Amino acid sequence: MNLPDLSLTPRFQAKDKYERENARACSAYFNRRLMAACAGLQKQYPDCTIEAVDVNREFAEMFNHPEKYQMDKSKLSQPYTKSGDFRILKNGTSPATGYMFWDDVHPTADVHAMLAYIFCERYRNRFHFMDPAVAQQKRKSQMGRQVRVLERTHSCDRLRLNQFGVLCHTHRNDRQHAPSSHELRRQSAQSRIQPSDCHDETVDNPANKSRC
Repeated sequence: MNLPDLSLTPRFQAKDKYERENARACSAYFNRRLMAACAGLQKQYPDCTIEAVDVNREFAEMFNHPEKYQMDKSKLSQPYTKSGDFRILKNGTSPATGYMFWDDVHPTADVHAMLAYIFCERYRNRFHFMDPAVAQQKRKSQMGRQVRVLERTHSCDRLRLNQFGVLCHTHRNDRQHAPSSHELRRQSAQSRIQPSDCHDETVDNPANKSRC
């Protein structure tokens, strides 16, 4: 998110024109540098989405048209904590109804909520937002399904995650190479029972005679 125009805050609204213009220029300079930095990162990492949300524009819209956002125009330059309306309720909250600024520079919770709503409306069709705990559980479930698919489609000695979090597998060659004629003769010789292997077992077990 970029920086709202600081000249609109009660701190600078209470100052002279020179101070307000200076605050506006500083805010604009910061936002230009931020946009340039985002553009550089986007070029460096083209597979990512890197951009600064233009809070400055939305903030100015609220300030110039407060009635659209249920704010009192007469309270735009008045910090809520310095007003006669400031009070803390029994539940520990202090609503700041109709105020844009909590103190001389920070917006109220209502303004934060409206900015969050605008952000979600703008980006919900581009991105899928999910609770971190739900996202982690979903990743585990997807990984489990991926493992089962690999086990069905590959004969694997090992499944592991590499340093990039990608599931890797090592193949086991299940194909038996056709043995050579020499190997066949050797295997046949090893499997053939020699008469010397019978010893005296033929006496104890006549069935062994057929083997000899």
